[in-house]
Amino acid sequence: MVGSDQIGRIDVRATMKTDDGALIHYTALGVIKIPDDGLERLAAGERLPFDETYVRTTPSFETADERYSWLNELVCVGHNELSPDHIDYRIYRVL
Repeated sequence: MVGSDQIGRIDVRATMKTDDGALIHYTALGVIKIPDDGLERLAAGERLPFDETYVRTTPSFETADERYSWLNELVCVGHNELSPDHIDYRIYRVL
């Protein structure tokens, strides 16, 4: 969703299944600001690199699986690169 201030609000909620069968709920809230021509460039198949966009998120993880329970206690921040066919997430744990 993009507001009248041209800032997008990110609200992602998903459940991931790991290769070994664990379910992990992922939530990320944040903001996105792309160049004025960003939507047209994405539609033309171009990627918007990290240095041309401001995409910042606060990801969190929840799981009942003991093997991944360490994820429940993390505080993270992320930034993203946008492409027409995928999003490249870079997520960092805050120490």
